[in-house]
Amino acid sequence: EEPSAFFHLASAMIYDWNYETAIPYLQKYIAAKGVTPYRQLVGRVNWAAALIHLRNWPQAIRLLEEIQRDCEANSYHLLLGNCLELRAQIEIFQGRYDDARPLLRMALTHLKDQAGHYSMYAEKWLAICGCLQSKVADEKSHHLKALLDVRQRAVALKHWNTIRECDLFTAIALNNHD
Repeated sequence: EEPSAFFHLASAMIYDWNYETAIPYLQKYIAAKGVTPYRQLVGRVNWAAALIHLRNWPQAIRLLEEIQRDCEANSYHLLLGNCLELRAQIEIFQGRYDDARPLLRMALTHLKDQAGHYSMYAEKWLAICGCLQSKVADEKSHHLKALLDVRQRAVALKHWNTIRECDLFTAIALNNHD
């Protein structure tokens, strides 16, 4: 009876990195009566993020392009920044770092005045992009320092998923299999 329950169930799955299970809940939320168009876009952004983590990049790109058009038409800067950050993730995962960087800079432009952690996410991916592109397994790398700075902010905010991602990509950058 309460559509937001679908969104909260999906959020719990996403927090546990269980993206495949989250998608049906997001789709039910998006299709539910009484969900505003803006909240539907929020659900669709989360759906696109889940698709990215499942490596279904073609479907994620199509969905993000649709969302981006709606966000631009309605001046939804937060969601537009989120879309750009997610599109950059796809570019990073496909090794197209030079294509990811401008998307992240545009995302930061849209996210800079937003409340919450949103600009931190884009900064994290910009640092990850630099670490992966430089292929320098050096603890003195300025890209790695930027990633560790994001991690430190995430610790202060108790944002555990960001901490986990920073740790993962730090290990990848340093080629630390342990």
